[in-house]
Amino acid sequence: VQHGNTGDLQLMTYDAAGTVFRSWFFNAHGMALGPSVGRWDKATRTITWTNLPEAGIVGIKTLRFVDADTVIWDIVLRDKGGATLYEGSGNMTRTGEKIEIDETIAAGPLPPQMAVLERIVGDWQTSAVIKNAKNPEGFKASWRSHSRRIFGGRAITTTRTGYPGDDDSYSLATFNAITKAFARWSFRADGSVMEYGGLWDEKTETLKWHWSGKDGSQSSNTWPLRD
Repeated sequence: VQHGNTGDLQLMTYDAAGTVFRSWFFNAHGMALGPSVGRWDKATRTITWTNLPEAGIVGIKTLRFVDADTVIWDIVLRDKGGATLYEGSGNMTRTGEKIEIDETIAAGPLPPQMAVLERIVGDWQTSAVIKNAKNPEGFKASWRSHSRRIFGGRAITTTRTGYPGDDDSYSLATFNAITKAFARWSFRADGSVMEYGGLWDEKTETLKWHWSGKDGSQSSNTWPLRD
């Protein structure tokens, strides 16, 4: 969504294992919230989204599908004490016009940390040797990815295709305005999502990512950004 010189992005998916919808919210100021949990009410044709407190904010958003071309939404943001921080509503009407989003518009000066993530912008052909539980000896693989700026460079998105034995994916990386740290979300075509925290080592010019799952599993990525 673009409004004036700023904008936001919402990613929504269905979690088949949890039988609920989930969504993540990102904006041009570096805010990242989620996941929110969405539940569908067939009788009222409404999805109601709620989230746990993040940065002192609790949000409730509803989407009511009036018909195939009309959606009514309402949103309320409250602090932990229950005081209303923001309240709004609106009507969405499907249009045949081609909507253009200008991703070069920034909401303000970019944090200097975004210069690190700027290095991955472009088209990439990756050649790799992969070792995993099924292939402990390793195997050669290759895939393609396309990274671009959104929000005037406040976030970098990457679309990956052709990764062996895995679904295609979409990821978003930014310097999180709330946590004051690098963060990356990887959304897979099977509905799974992984959220990584990042640490930049300026001396070695290496960006290290780490993810921990609720079941104790872990994933680490190391990106040496030499040139």
